[in-house]
Order: sequence, then structure tokens, then C-alpha cells
Amino acid sequence: MSERSSTGSSGEGDELDEFCSLRSGSSGGEFLTPRLEVRRAAIMRVSKVARCIFDSVNFSSLGSQEDVEDTGNNVPERKTKDDHGRATTSSQYNEPPPTNKHTRRHPLEDVEGGWFENKDPSEWGWLILEYLRIDHEHFAMLFSLPSLTGVLCGPFGVIVAKYGSTKSALAAAALTCVGSALVAVGLENRNFGVVLVGRIIFWTFLYILCVVQTVLCYRLFSGRALVAAYGLIIVACRTGGLAGSAFNASLLGWFRGDIVKAVSFSCALTGVGLVCAITFAVLYKGTRTARLIWPLLARRDDVNSESSGEEDIRNSLKTLPGLYWVLWLALGLLYATIFPFETVAVDYYVSDWGMSQQKAGKTVTLLLAFTFIIVGLLGQVLHITSSPLGFMIVTGWGYALGGTCAWVLASDILVAFQCNSPSTESIAVAMLYVSLGVMLFISNFLAGITRDHSKDYRSCILFFAMLSTVAWGCAAVLCYSASQGSLAILRLQRRARDDGEDGWLDDDSDDSRGNSFIRGRTIPRG
Repeated sequence: MSERSSTGSSGEGDELDEFCSLRSGSSGGEFLTPRLEVRRAAIMRVSKVARCIFDSVNFSSLGSQEDVEDTGNNVPERKTKDDHGRATTSSQYNEPPPTNKHTRRHPLEDVEGGWFENKDPSEWGWLILEYLRIDHEHFAMLFSLPSLTGVLCGPFGVIVAKYGSTKSALAAAALTCVGSALVAVGLENRNFGVVLVGRIIFWTFLYILCVVQTVLCYRLFSGRALVAAYGLIIVACRTGGLAGSAFNASLLGWFRGDIVKAVSFSCALTGVGLVCAITFAVLYKGTRTARLIWPLLARRDDVNSESSGEEDIRNSLKTLPGLYWVLWLALGLLYATIFPFETVAVDYYVSDWGMSQQKAGKTVTLLLAFTFIIVGLLGQVLHITSSPLGFMIVTGWGYALGGTCAWVLASDILVAFQCNSPSTESIAVAMLYVSLGVMLFISNFLAGITRDHSKDYRSCILFFAMLSTVAWGCAAVLCYSASQGSLAILRLQRRARDDGEDGWLDDDSDDSRGNSFIRGRTIPRG
């Protein structure tokens, strides 16, 4: 009898730990175990007397009464431990959640406000669940469906190539703000549909803004300058995410736990992105002084018009080499491993490693902060080795290293295979974001199913390891192709730039000067 009681208590204690981790609030990994949330939602609907009766039966069956207490104001409290092992309690409504929770960040935007705003639905997920009265399945839709909007980058890449970077950036930045405003309005009116539409609009045009940004980065910089420029983009992205992780709890406390005001404030930060887009438009198409500061911008406007014929646009995908599609798959798998893991990292450390919420959050924050160290060293490290392709296999070093190498390598492949016309370049970059959207959606969905059918995160970690293994295989193919000379021209090109040869200092020289050096060599197409 005692043995069975002990066994039942142990098994049900695991459910309680899972229940408590859900209640503490995170970014969408909670939808993996919605069954207990439904039971808790039922409790919140009954009267106080019925709740007390229900709690005495149901909570006691889940675990010890020491773990879950009622404060007398219909707000269950959860006992936890701080970093020093002391017992503490946190009320679901009276206190803000721990500073660091799960995060879901989609990369490559130079405006921190967008990343801070996207942080909030995941950081305050437990409050949004209660405020909108939704379950974890609906909450997960706030992340999975917006991720899938990356597929729209394919056709939108054609629009960017046709109408130009300035108009595309202004329109995308403005509509990103509209999406953020809809999120705030929907939350104010407790309307899940409006919140979902706002999230979809936000991410759709944030992806477009990222496409414009990446295309411009490719056109303005090359070699070491490209590595440094794209490294700064990643630093900006991670700065926004790190700021959201560090200040969201304080922001919620500042507004006295008012989730609507807190989310509205963070949504307003996307206005910073619109200001940056307007500033970019002024400098890109503006005064003669601006053109003197960035002469490459003005010259590329005259020599390589961003608008192109429909025939050229339709044939752009056909001209992309096979090596590009290998990179397309590798980049998607890299992101599908990094970001879904970050989403569940805190809960994984708490449930499987026994860490406190505070310690687990600090661990994840340190991973974000490590980005700055890697990006700072990346520009020099890439040129010490014979090729940046080799770094693709070191995905364990994190998103900063692998992500920067992948995006820089995309530009190198387009140049080496003479596929860097404005239309082809825009569509190629857009298709990379299609890869991110599709892979992130599939990874999040499959990770959710895997976690639902297992009692811990071991299966999820194995799933992420499998994805990274496939990405490593793609990186090996890229390395082998480089060793066979497919990208050998790039090393000669960089060396010529470093030596100051005239033919490479002027990227906008005519075909007789600028392209004869490339066309005079046979570049393998396999």
C-alpha cells in the first residue's frame, strides 16, 4: 500500500512540476502540455466554494499541498526556490514573472524595437493566456502561423526587385507598426483573432524589411566589410532580445501588472523602426552630401537599376546554382535548431536539470550575451582560415558564428556564380527567408508533438541534435565544393582587394574592367 502510494506520489509529482512550470509563464513551449491548463481553467470558472472543494481533491492528487497554495483571493501561489535554495512564493497576478523566460526570436533586423516587441508575447505568455482566456494550443498559434509567413518572402522578393529598396523599406516598416498596433488593440478588447492578425501582419512585413536590409548589405559591402556589417546587424537583433529578457519584468512592475499597458508600450517601440526606415530613405535617395558619404549607393542607383524586366525576374530562380540550394537548406536547419531550443531552454533547465527559474534564465541570457563576443572576433577569424565554409560545421558555437558565416557565404556564392544582378539577388535573399519560415514552423510543430508524447525534454533535444546533424552534412557538402575550387575565385578577389589592385577597388567599373577578371576563369557549376 505504501509502495503504491509512494509511486503514485512520485509520478504525480512530476505532473505538478510540469504544471508549475507552465504557470510560471514562458514563450509558447507550454502548448506542449495543455491538458493541465484546461483543468486549471475549469477551476477558475467555478465559484470560490466549489474551487476550494475541487482544489482539495484535485491538487492533493497532483502533489503535496506545500507546492500549491491558495492566497484567499482566488490567486493560487506557487512555492519555488531562489538561487540560494530558499523557499519563496510567487502569486500569479500580484507579482511579475521572473526576469528571464523562454524567448522566440526571428533574426536579422537592424531595429531593436521590433525584437523587444516580439519578446513580450513569449515573456508574458502566462498572463496573456489568462487575459485572453485561451488555451496553449491557441497561444502557440501566435508563434507558429507568423513563422510560416516567411513563405511570402518569395513573391515579395519580386516586388522588392521591381519597386526598389526605398519604397519597400518604408512600406514594410509602416505596416510592421500597424501589426504591432493591432496586437495592442486586440489585447485591449480581449479579442484573440485581432491579436493573431496583428502578429501575422507584424511578422510578414518584418520579414520583408529583413529582405531589403540583407540585399542592401550585399550591395554595399564585400569581403571583411560585409562580415563586419552583417555582424553589427546580428548584434542589433540580439541587443533587442537581450533587452526584452532583462527589462520585461521591470516593465510589467512599472505598470503595476497591467499587461495591456505593458504590451502597448513595447509595441510602441516598433515606431523606432519606422523612424530608422525614414532616415534610411532620406540618406539613400537624399542629398548630395549623403551621396558623397556613401558614393557606392549613388553609383549603384545609376549603374544597376533595382527595377528589372518580368522576364529576368521569372528566370532568376533558374539561374541560382545548386550550391545555393545546399546553403538554403543548411541555413534553415541552423535556425530551426537554435531558436526553437531557445524557446524551451528555460523550462528544459528547470524540469530536467533542476535549476531554479532565476538561474535558468540567467543561463539563457548569458548565451545571448555571448553573441557579442563571437561577432566581435568573427571578422578576423574568418580570414585566418582558408575558407569561411569550414565554420558552418561548428553550429555548437551558436547562432552568431554560424548565422553570420551563412549569410556572408550566400553573397559569396552569388558573386562566384555571377548571379548578383539586382533581381536575382533580391529573389535569392527572399528565398533564404522562405527557408527560415518553413523550417521554423516545421521544427516548432514537430518539437511540440515530440514533447507532448514524452515525459521530459530528452526527445526534443535528440530532435534538435538530428536537425543540426543534417545541417552539418550540408556544411560538409559546401566545404567539399570549396575544396574542389568552386569558390576559389573569392579568395583571389579578396586578396586583390587587400593588395589594393585597381580592378577590385572600384566595384562599379564597367564590364571590360570589373568582370573580365571573373569571366577569364572557368568556375565549376556543380
